[in-house]
Amino acid sequence: MNILQVINAYNPPYSSGGAAFICRNISEALANKKHNVTVYTTNILSKNSLFSFNSNKYTYNKVNIYYFKNNIFDSSNIFYYSNDLVKYIKNNASNFDLIHLHEYRSYLSLAITYYANKYKIPVILQAHGQVPKLVGKKSLKYFFDFFFSKKILSNVSMFIALNQMEADQYLNLGISERKIAVIPNGIEFTNYINLPIKGSFKKDFNIDSKEKIVLFLGRLNRIKGINFLIKSFVDVKKEKKNVKLVIVGPDDGYLQELKCLVRDLKFTDEVLFTGPLYGIKKLAVFVDSDVVVLPSVYEVFPMTLLEAYSCSKPIIASDIDGLRDLVKNGVTGFLFKPGDIQRLTKEILELLNNDYKSREMGKMGNKFVKQYFTIDRVVDKLLEVYQKVI
Repeated sequence: MNILQVINAYNPPYSSGGAAFICRNISEALANKKHNVTVYTTNILSKNSLFSFNSNKYTYNKVNIYYFKNNIFDSSNIFYYSNDLVKYIKNNASNFDLIHLHEYRSYLSLAITYYANKYKIPVILQAHGQVPKLVGKKSLKYFFDFFFSKKILSNVSMFIALNQMEADQYLNLGISERKIAVIPNGIEFTNYINLPIKGSFKKDFNIDSKEKIVLFLGRLNRIKGINFLIKSFVDVKKEKKNVKLVIVGPDDGYLQELKCLVRDLKFTDEVLFTGPLYGIKKLAVFVDSDVVVLPSVYEVFPMTLLEAYSCSKPIIASDIDGLRDLVKNGVTGFLFKPGDIQRLTKEILELLNNDYKSREMGKMGNKFVKQYFTIDRVVDKLLEVYQKVI
């Protein structure tokens, strides 16, 4: 098959969002299965910056990647525009068997679906959690939906939902159930076989080798519930002295508020903000952590969870749609009611004080990923959808 993947930012070099990471995993797995895979993307380097390039075409891990310059880039309003990318779509859409669009509310979605419909090329849309209006720029989402959504949705052949929760969100948009396929995210499990030596993260950040680590890894956004974790950690420290809270991830508008909270609680020495970590450094913090906490009030399908499981770490997560199907309570970790600081404290202490239980839960999480969420398994399901729309 000749497949086009379209996304506003691609990893590498973009490293701040799950969709880019997922698109890369899918593209490379498809290429390994002997399909011709092309990616159209833009020169977004991070949430707030662009990068420059000499040549706009690269081949990376058998995938042909075209980077297009943004003529307009306004990160505060989540808006970008690349005139060259639109021209490429117009001139080349007919060269592909299908287009997999990793966007919903963007000009890319409008351009792709318009030209794909014009040339009778099937489009698969994967929203990556963008459907609800409850997070982000709500007013802009209402504006976009009023003027553009019907045009986009009517020209899509099939929609990919990460779980039943996202499938229901599509249904609420008026999309027919027969046009929705539920396919979870997948992870390249082989990347987690040879992990860094234990202790390397602690050494790099001057943490005592005997100190335990409670880890949060993800975007520093209000919906992630990190404030609940910080408040819980105050109570954890009352019971267990030799432990540190490590918060890893890019600032998504919430970092300063979190730092103020830590300062007000007089906990600046107990909480470490590392910023985003990538590659071997990211693996190292998983290896050195004792428990990974996802205290979010809203999630669709966080890759952090699969990464933690792949490193055999137990998870403590909010009991919400998007997480409860991924955390087997009492088996791969614990679930707690969002915002229940007392319960979160109890579960953190239980894992910190019981190394055997922590290891066993980590092992079960590892088996869970290998059984259901490897990238090959996910891509096989995706190929069935591709064949169907073609």
